[in-house]
Amino acid sequence: MTDGDRCEDLAERFEESQGRFPLRVSAIQGAQGFGCDIVSFATAEDREQFKGSGGRNIQCVRRFIEVKGRSSEKGTVPLEGNELEAARNRRDKYYIYRVYEVIPNQKWEVVELADPFDHEWRVSYQVDPFRCQNTKYWTVTPVERDRQEMEPDTGVGTGEPASPKAVPATGPARVAGTREEERS
Repeated sequence: MTDGDRCEDLAERFEESQGRFPLRVSAIQGAQGFGCDIVSFATAEDREQFKGSGGRNIQCVRRFIEVKGRSSEKGTVPLEGNELEAARNRRDKYYIYRVYEVIPNQKWEVVELADPFDHEWRVSYQVDPFRCQNTKYWTVTPVERDRQEMEPDTGVGTGEPASPKAVPATGPARVAGTREEERS
């Protein structure tokens, strides 16, 4: 199950079952966002005070909860962008709830992880070269010598094995490069 709304509904129900008072904030994105899907409070009064402040009084928030819905209990979940920053800045109040379906349409489980930075994880980075100012763009074409070497020498009719100079099309190729204009 990976329906985000359904997973958030289940996480809210879980919070209520634990005596806390959740408020969904996943629709608030960008700089105004909280880096999570749900904020949860110890009391209904704290939740109302938070709402009355327009979401500025974050001192009354007990939990910042990022909900990750997955189809099974195995595997990792990504933390990036606002979520990652919020997890770093609100360590003791930041939680990841991984929600997955155990029995289709009958039983779900919530796996709760408090302070994701309280563990030494293997770090993985995602990079997008198209968003970096240091990226250079090149046009690459085979040079004439490579075209000759890549044409197969089958040795047909000679009784000889194929020439060792034959390079498969998927093999390494030498290229002549010319730099294109910088793209923005």
